[in-house]
Amino acid sequence: MSTDSIALLRKNAGQDIRALAQEHFKHDLQDSDRDALTSAAGKISTHLTVGSALGLALGAFLAFRLRRTRMQMFNAFRAHEKPTHVKFADGRE
Repeated sequence: MSTDSIALLRKNAGQDIRALAQEHFKHDLQDSDRDALTSAAGKISTHLTVGSALGLALGAFLAFRLRRTRMQMFNAFRAHEKPTHVKFADGRE
């Protein structure tokens, strides 16, 4: 089994596909189709950028919130009064 049979391992597959797509884009499409594809590509890029930024911001916010909550719980347990002696049920200490 050669490495060319797995698409991920091909070295020049992206360039070949890009060149083929450019040829189709130039010759096989009408002007309105080209404009629609260009517009759609721009919208997708914008949506992906905004989504990535929102995902990173939300992830950072939740990480800091979780860290703060864990710190508060740790401090609450640490500040809790520690026993200094033991008193048994029959009254002896």
